[in-house]
Amino acid sequence: MAHEGSMAFPDGSTSDTTIVHKYRYTLVKGVFAQDEDDFLPSANQIQPKLGLLDDAGRWPNVRSLNDVAPEGVSYKLIIAGRHGQGFHNVAIQKYGQPAIPGRDRQDNVAIYKYGKEWSTKWGVIGGDNDITWGPDPLLTSVGINQVKTAHEAWNLYAPPTPDVLYCSPLRRALRTCAITLPGRRVKVLEDIREILTGWTCDVRSTIDATIRNEFPDFDFSSYGSSESDPCVDLRTETAAEVAERARRVLDYIFDTEEDAQVVSITAHSDWIWALFDTVGRRRYNLSTGGITPLLVRAEKL
Repeated sequence: MAHEGSMAFPDGSTSDTTIVHKYRYTLVKGVFAQDEDDFLPSANQIQPKLGLLDDAGRWPNVRSLNDVAPEGVSYKLIIAGRHGQGFHNVAIQKYGQPAIPGRDRQDNVAIYKYGKEWSTKWGVIGGDNDITWGPDPLLTSVGINQVKTAHEAWNLYAPPTPDVLYCSPLRRALRTCAITLPGRRVKVLEDIREILTGWTCDVRSTIDATIRNEFPDFDFSSYGSSESDPCVDLRTETAAEVAERARRVLDYIFDTEEDAQVVSITAHSDWIWALFDTVGRRRYNLSTGGITPLLVRAEKL
């Protein structure tokens, strides 16, 4: 284990250099178009071949990489998916405005992204006369169709079947995962939730019998009783804090899923950015319902 140098994030936050890390994570480049610093995503929800650069459509053989890896080094293909459009995304399109850098930029990255009116007025309530966007908003009909498109992309481009699946506890992510990869056992982890913004849309539902019955293929064993579940959380997080959560998820996967070569994670835009930050991929905007694969190298420290 070792300390690593400080990292600066777009919201002005910096990583905590006092935290001792288990692994150094790096991106194996040259495999996917998204790995390149000059990558520009197409306007489509799904990138051609999910970004795979191999002309013949051959996906990396992760087991072969692990078979010849030196001691203390391992590889996993992480296939991350963003949830389909939720009602909060519609609300942000309706009420949010990009902030002017240097004017509204504060420690809260949310204000920088969507403007002060959304962050301090509309985001903190649960809806208007037309739609409800919080807490824990559902997918829209557009979002459902996006998720079906993601399911079709898995069939069309045939990435390796995930050995394990992980998901955020928010309903929009749970429903996305259930439709995209149906019938699979999925582990739900709190650390995969969206960044806490102080907005109602990022407050999840209580993990109770209702949600467990709604998603019977999902493993909620990391959660205790519904009575002790602190789901109503209106704190705000920095990008550095979300990056530390993403790192904890990777640590957990590399520690406990030693035999898993391919891992699916269904999450949110800011969490996926945190994953990019952790492994060294340049941030880009992943569309709702989008899919992005990463070949990740982990070296024990």
